Amino acid sequence: MHEKSYEQRVRIAAKRQGLRLVKSCRRDPGAEDYGLYVLVGDSVANGRRGAQAPLSAFAKGKGMSLIDTAAEVSAVAMGSLWRQAD
Repeated sequence: MHEKSYEQRVRIAAKRQGLRLVKSCRRDPGAEDYGLYVLVGDSVANGRRGAQAPLSAFAKGKGMSLIDTAAEVSAVAMGSLWRQAD
């Protein structure tokens, strides 16, 4: 699977969980957060360009690879399934 289509699948899965997948806007391959992603709450404020939550998450070093982000979305989904079963 191509990275872009995998990214889109993770983005859709995150949206179903009430999260927004945000990719680092850094274009310098030498940057610390280049090519990393964060999950933030899906609110109007976090969707605006330059929103504080994603910037803050990257500044705190919470960026993850796409594969790690996909695992995190899956863990959130499994957690919600367990809560529904109770």
